[in-house]
Amino acid sequence: MRISKTGSGNPKVAFVACVHGDEKIGEKAIEKLKNIRLAGGTLFFVLANEKAAQENKRFTESDLNRVFPGNPEGDHEEKLAHQLLHELRQADVVIDIHSTEADTEDFIILTKKEQFRIAEKVPIEKCVFMEKSIAKGKALIDHVNLGISIEFNKDRGDVSGILRQILINLGMVKGRKRIASQVGYSVYGIIEKKDYSGLLVNFRETEINGELFFPLFYGSKNYENVACLKARRVR
Repeated sequence: MRISKTGSGNPKVAFVACVHGDEKIGEKAIEKLKNIRLAGGTLFFVLANEKAAQENKRFTESDLNRVFPGNPEGDHEEKLAHQLLHELRQADVVIDIHSTEADTEDFIILTKKEQFRIAEKVPIEKCVFMEKSIAKGKALIDHVNLGISIEFNKDRGDVSGILRQILINLGMVKGRKRIASQVGYSVYGIIEKKDYSGLLVNFRETEINGELFFPLFYGSKNYENVACLKARRVR
């Protein structure tokens, strides 16, 4: 884990990259923001699973985003989860940055209703809430004061502009506030893995066996025996 910061005072915001070590989009973005001039507040830059990132692996022993709150006597990721929460205890807001190989638009992930207060500051149109049947309470954003995850398409390129806009919307950087008109989805189930070529498209309403739903994460390699998640549109 590697942490640096800039600024002082409140609010305290943390950008977290490489919870999954092979998802480098966040690391590249926060490197570009290291010298940002803040109008107020404290900004933390966190490279979470530095060892996995160096090895270009999702994780070394356990999926870090499935083992929070961690275990100081556990394996590498379990110890890291425990340490990471200790370091992030002072952050008012945590933005956890991910990327996926699935062909999808960028979207925000929430696991608690109160997280919508931060999601509204993010200039991304799609906002996804994980219902209790899906969210297992083991992700980073389940254990910080107020956190959200952002899932970028891995081919998205530089996303530092989006992170900077979040800081503008939070009043930490001078600039014109820009709030997206967001569409909300709620994830409630899964579709088991089989060949759905040409049928499933992320965020396009689909019908299978008489059930209408919106696929999410279709094309991801990180869900064993799962073709995609199922979501309903809620707003």
